[in-house]
Amino acid sequence: MKRTVFLLAVFTWSFFWTLSEQVHAHSWAVYWYVCGSDLERRMGGATADIAEALNAKLSDDVVVVLQTGGTKKWQNEVISSKNLERYLIDKEDMHHLASLPQASMGDSATLADFLRFCHEHYPADHAILIIWDHGGGSVHELALDENFNDDGLTLKELRAALEKTWTPNEKHPPLEIIGFDACLMATLDVANVAHGFARYMVASEDMVPGNGWEYKRFLSELAQNSSMDGAALGKCICDTYMTGCEEADTAESVTLSVTDLSRLPQINAAWDRLGLEVAKAVKNDRGFYAVMGRHANAAENYHNSKTSGYSNMVDMGDYLRRMQSHFDQHVEIAMRALQEAITYRVNGTYRKSSGLSFYYPLDGGKSYEAMLDHGCVTAFLILQGLQLGKIDREMARSRLMAIATALDAVPGTAVAVGEPIPQPENPPEAPDTTTADQWSTFATAGVQGVLATLQPLEQLDISSLEDAPLSISAQGDATLTLGPEKIKFISAVYFYLAFYSEEDDIIVFLGKDGDVQADWEQGIFRDNYRNTWAALDGHQLFLDIMYMDEEKYRYNVPVKLNGDRVYLDIIYDFNTSTYKLLGARNILNGDIPDKFLRKLKAGDAITTIFPYMRISSADDDMEEMELESFTLTETSTVVDADLGDGNFVYMFEMNDVQGNTALSQMASIEVKDGQITIAAEDDE
Repeated sequence: MKRTVFLLAVFTWSFFWTLSEQVHAHSWAVYWYVCGSDLERRMGGATADIAEALNAKLSDDVVVVLQTGGTKKWQNEVISSKNLERYLIDKEDMHHLASLPQASMGDSATLADFLRFCHEHYPADHAILIIWDHGGGSVHELALDENFNDDGLTLKELRAALEKTWTPNEKHPPLEIIGFDACLMATLDVANVAHGFARYMVASEDMVPGNGWEYKRFLSELAQNSSMDGAALGKCICDTYMTGCEEADTAESVTLSVTDLSRLPQINAAWDRLGLEVAKAVKNDRGFYAVMGRHANAAENYHNSKTSGYSNMVDMGDYLRRMQSHFDQHVEIAMRALQEAITYRVNGTYRKSSGLSFYYPLDGGKSYEAMLDHGCVTAFLILQGLQLGKIDREMARSRLMAIATALDAVPGTAVAVGEPIPQPENPPEAPDTTTADQWSTFATAGVQGVLATLQPLEQLDISSLEDAPLSISAQGDATLTLGPEKIKFISAVYFYLAFYSEEDDIIVFLGKDGDVQADWEQGIFRDNYRNTWAALDGHQLFLDIMYMDEEKYRYNVPVKLNGDRVYLDIIYDFNTSTYKLLGARNILNGDIPDKFLRKLKAGDAITTIFPYMRISSADDDMEEMELESFTLTETSTVVDADLGDGNFVYMFEMNDVQGNTALSQMASIEVKDGQITIAAEDDE
């Protein structure tokens, strides 16, 4: 329907504008950079959103300047995929402005050229820049142009494009809002890139579903009240977005927040101050790296699993809350700074995002070098480099000293990506329980001794934990006892469950989960086996845990949906003891999830996929099998189903702070006539 409306609107063009007719100042100008990518070619997502904008009731005070590109095929008969195209949308119609030679929308120069064009020909009292496409958070690229091998913008390239157009000015930034209709972009690093160029940032910590922002609604409201400022417009974008997601049945896990970028220096200072305090803790006990890792794994995080890749983005507020018991006053200051910066946010039922995320190497450091190059260098990022053994002592010392010095100095107004972030001239007011001196506890003069003794963590070897023995309790539980010393650098413990048949010479893995009884103080972990597993309409699914906290688990589930390989997005809610099937996504380039959440419907064909290996095989290579095919109905649901009689194996997986893994000894589980017998492998 949106595509039809779009085509009808475009075919009613009454005239073409020339640049000589465009010198007119508007109250609001929307600079809209639309990289169609595969989202347009496969789903017509950009066409649908442009159609929404065309149906907005604009006024003389609001215009939209649009640049299109980045896709091999537009799902309409107007926009060309052979060129970059520029259009103006005003209260009258949509007007073609220019056709430009093909160029990558993921190139900094392409974005800069568009911004200069907008700035020169469409100045306004207030301007908002919106970048539309896939997003990848702090690490991965934004605006992937499929005409140029999915070339995308890094944060460094985004910053360069802004700098080629404007001089950053913290007090009088050239943009009222920078917004991202793209996934995972509400990060501390993205905010620092935008600082000095925009008053506010509107972005999502989590995925943005295919329905995206509601352009008709928020543009119409802006036209009706063009006197609103960036905070008010940001709230409007959030509220209309949430309404649209509720109507599209995609609201359960969405997030969107408005960040006051003038408050960013306070967040930076509090975050770095806390990071330097963590350096103290690490100096005294290097096992504290594992404490940091456990909190990052437990905090709300976004799209991180072995099967579908890692964004490495973790919610700042939830992480700070978990660090509270270790650094009470510093965490309180950081939390206050974060809360004051987030002027508005919306969250779905299964999200409690604070508004900004930060980088933590949940992938074991595979992304660290890229982050060090493209992200903003914080005290936490340097500590992560020491934790991973990716940077040496001298580099860490010089970077941390620069950060400590900046905390005592008057900050500049610009942020240099890849350099330490600037700190506030006046730190946020400390809680009543602190004193002014406590804010300066880690002044440059006092940091020297701590930093002089910080050493990179040696490359860890947890091979000694491979085949760690299991014991079977009187109650029949499989127990892994490591003790406090052996878990010193362990940040997460999961379990694998597999079905095996010696007769068929096969082990079929049912998945990886986090439902483990864990005593971290003693280093003791027990199974919680009940001979049940998640099943869709009675068909068992392969589960890969993506995120877990006290209220819910979130899983990736590989299947074929109508012949296409996708990952089902499934939530288990402990409050209701039920599963919620949110939809299905494709995964791009190994790490970037598809913006489109495909909602499942009656008649969809599902084929389950499981990894397996031969018992007699001389190596551990796994293959995949397509096991069962079935058709969804109106009442299709995911429930825990009894696995029935059979032979199973259970083993714990231990992950350390450098991404190394080890598997415990296997426990064999025999289920016969509903009776469960568990034995350690060597006990058989």
